[in-house]
Amino acid sequence: SNDGGTQAIERQSQKYPQHTFLIGYGANDSCLPDGACSRHHVPPHEYSSNLKRMIRMINKWNAEKDVAVALLTPPPCDTEIMETSRDNENVTRLYAEACTNAAREEGVPAVDLWRGMQLPVGGDG
Repeated sequence: SNDGGTQAIERQSQKYPQHTFLIGYGANDSCLPDGACSRHHVPPHEYSSNLKRMIRMINKWNAEKDVAVALLTPPPCDTEIMETSRDNENVTRLYAEACTNAAREEGVPAVDLWRGMQLPVGGDG
């Protein structure tokens, strides 16, 4: 066995988090406050505050820094189908922006599902 190689791998693995905690909230929170699913609505400022509080809570537990934290924005919705409860462009977008802003403010990455899932698909097919 190559103890030098094993030790190098152990040192390398200690540099990086061993687990990732993905926080993905906002799809229900961004329901219209006066829509069909209003009981799920959370105001944007409260949504953002909740995300930051979750990040801080995980980081407090994470003294060893072996867990990475990242946020997932709410995904886009089809306003045409969900017109009684959702508004993708005027409401869900605001929650996606609040999520990416919270991530930036807390120094964690964010995966922008809202934008990414609306990009045109390239290619011929």
